[in-house]
Amino acid sequence: MVMAVGAGLGAWSVINLMEGYGNDNPGAKSQGIKQLMDR
Repeated sequence: MVMAVGAGLGAWSVINLMEGYGNDNPGAKSQGIKQLMDR
């Protein structure tokens, strides 16, 4: 369970970094968190 959460956070942080570089826009990160919570 803990490992699954850790892997999920790791993957999400990488995706978040890629999106951050793709569009330098502070709203994108909070939007990504909201989308993650909705799932």
